[in-house]
Amino acid sequence: MITKFRKNKKTKTNSIFFSIILFLIIFATVSFLIISNVRISQKRGELSLRIDTLKQEIQDLETEKQRLQAGIRETEEKEYLEKKIRDQGYKKSGEQVVVVKKQEQKNNDQASKTGFLEKILGKFTKD
Repeated sequence: MITKFRKNKKTKTNSIFFSIILFLIIFATVSFLIISNVRISQKRGELSLRIDTLKQEIQDLETEKQRLQAGIRETEEKEYLEKKIRDQGYKKSGEQVVVVKKQEQKNNDQASKTGFLEKILGKFTKD
């Protein structure tokens, strides 16, 4: 009877020990899976933000491309080239170039040259 008691005690100790080991292994596995899942979801969020910014960049680049293509089409036109050449001062054969100069205002030049005290004294002497 004593031997049966000792065997039962050893098997209970062994079963408790193996239960604890099994629990720790399961706990470690579940913890590892949870931590991995959290890291993956964080990475997924970062990548989705990156995708959104890249999509916005693509849209901006597409509009810039369209603008540049419109500019290329405009420069291929004959009127555009003629306008650029005329802006540089060239003329067609048989044409005469007329230059219109702006008239300078003498009153503003004289007023800016005179000082503050001279303006005040000028008002008193005129009266």
